[in-house]
Amino acid sequence: MPQGARAMLDGLEQMQARLQALKGLEGGRLRLGVVTSAKFFAPRILGHFLQQHPAIEPSLSVTQRDVLLQRMRDNLDDRYIFSVPPEGADLSVEPFMPNELVAIAARHHPPSPAAAGPSPWRSSAPSPSCSRRRARAPA
Repeated sequence: MPQGARAMLDGLEQMQARLQALKGLEGGRLRLGVVTSAKFFAPRILGHFLQQHPAIEPSLSVTQRDVLLQRMRDNLDDRYIFSVPPEGADLSVEPFMPNELVAIAARHHPPSPAAAGPSPWRSSAPSPSCSRRRARAPA
């Protein structure tokens, strides 16, 4: 769809949402674009939002980061969820979840915190086998 036609349709949708808001109704469309790593929690967050705002018509696009960046450049969605926000753009970025990594093992497995003795997870954290690799500069 040409950009001019898309802008015109977006403008009509915004006007319709404003008119509904003036009547005391919430409505319109919410287009949410998320990276694939968010596909596990984004539907739950969106579902909770829709319970509070049932007149909203949702759209959820789950895709790879590079595709989502292009969607953002093309202004195809209203909101975006990235695990690592894009740099260099004039964006409003709001972290809303901690991104914590945790070690998980069976309760009686030796590396488990519930097992006796010091945790090998903590003691081996600086070792190369358990730490994140640094990217090499291109040759």
